[in-house]
Amino acid sequence: MLVRGVSGLGIVLLAVVSLSACNGQPTQGQAEPTGASSSQGAGSSAALDKVDPCTLLTTDQLKQYNVETQGAPNNTSDETGCAYLGYPDSLTRGINVGKSKDSVDSFAERADTFVKFTKNSVNGRKGAQTQISTSNTECSQVMAVGSGTVRVGVINDKSGDPCGDVLKIAQVVEPKLPK
Repeated sequence: MLVRGVSGLGIVLLAVVSLSACNGQPTQGQAEPTGASSSQGAGSSAALDKVDPCTLLTTDQLKQYNVETQGAPNNTSDETGCAYLGYPDSLTRGINVGKSKDSVDSFAERADTFVKFTKNSVNGRKGAQTQISTSNTECSQVMAVGSGTVRVGVINDKSGDPCGDVLKIAQVVEPKLPK
């Protein structure tokens, strides 16, 4: 009887683990998927499909921001992009640029999951800034593109104003995005 109870418990635990792995919950450090893409038409994602995050900053701009000019792929289950490590080492400021099917509104819906969340605009384009750390060395700026977003993020920013810095970078990126 004890073996039967233990094996039954194992099956229940296996089922719970399997279901939790498929529930769409984010892993630590990743944005939570919203499922917004399933209700969007093809036309609404066409603008986002045209964006290549790895070409939004030029070599000269990357040099100006003191990061490596060769980006490394930085893809997750819900974002495609590039990471530019700090120069001369990875302990200095880095920049991430990515695109996601999550809308600005979906970020607002989970504002309480961020240390800081502020709706704003970049050159008149709907956006928001997010911070996930209390260290005040990172900040991300998301901008609406079609039904999704393009995100610019800074990490290891020692300026004391990472959100101001990321906004300046986003203002350079925004004119290159489809309307």
